[in-house]
Amino acid sequence: LELHRHLRRAQEQRRDLLTLLDALPAAVIIADAPDAQVSFQNRAAEALLGLSHHSSEDLRAFWRATGVSRQNGERLAPAEWPAMRALGGETVIGED
Repeated sequence: LELHRHLRRAQEQRRDLLTLLDALPAAVIIADAPDAQVSFQNRAAEALLGLSHHSSEDLRAFWRATGVSRQNGERLAPAEWPAMRALGGETVIGED
């Protein structure tokens, strides 16, 4: 009974957090390591990147198709992509 109560509370907190993230004006994408499967993207990410709310796209495939470049136009190798570096455990700050 105690375990069910804690599980129910954790599910409520998760739902509340996802509701909050969905309402943010900034794009938020949550991808699971190590396979980069997208587990959540908010409405701002959908609008910015054209992602489907119900898709479970592979983030690597998405970025490979769209390309990732520095502001000067130089294309980045997949290992340099901020999202891939973050999935590898690196703290990435101040990069798009």
